[in-house]
Amino acid sequence: KSGIQILYWISQLTFLILVFWLITQFSAISIAKDSVKLFVLIPPILFVSTWIFILSGGELNPKTSNEQIKLDLNKRSSVFSEKINDRLINEDDEYFTFGKWNFDQLKNASTMLLSFNFKQDSVVPSLLVLEVLRKGKSVIWEVQKLERYAEIGTNRGEVVWSKNITGLREKDEIQVYFWNYGRNKLSISEVKLSFFQ
Repeated sequence: KSGIQILYWISQLTFLILVFWLITQFSAISIAKDSVKLFVLIPPILFVSTWIFILSGGELNPKTSNEQIKLDLNKRSSVFSEKINDRLINEDDEYFTFGKWNFDQLKNASTMLLSFNFKQDSVVPSLLVLEVLRKGKSVIWEVQKLERYAEIGTNRGEVVWSKNITGLREKDEIQVYFWNYGRNKLSISEVKLSFFQ
């Protein structure tokens, strides 16, 4: 990640230098009409404004915040909701199941929301899994990497994972679990799992 960030900032600085160079070259052209100068200057001005805006902490396409996701889903009718006790997951624990349900329990559900805080010893691969079993076979297997929720420069973070579930049939079994295939040690707290219409 740090290498990508360095390349990003180098590219931004290079673009900025190029823009200023173009502006100085353009201002030297005295024979151009004022309207032409203004037209040519608009792209560099927009670029510099955007660059300053991003540096100041703004976002052109802000990601939906965790709190906003929770707020939006909680406006919908709840089919199932459960708070799960805090848990320490050791290197020997390859799987940790958040819950299992049958079709009758979730037949009116369309969206799952899993949220919790975590702290881990190190950032290693592990997955959050939503799986639907039909006659013992996996027909839906949705995953999310836990490491994408880790705060930059730390081994902790907050998970807010929402997933739409469609196409459930009678006798389907639904389960949500953590697959610790990297055999990491981590603690999870404030765990809440909900299903909404």
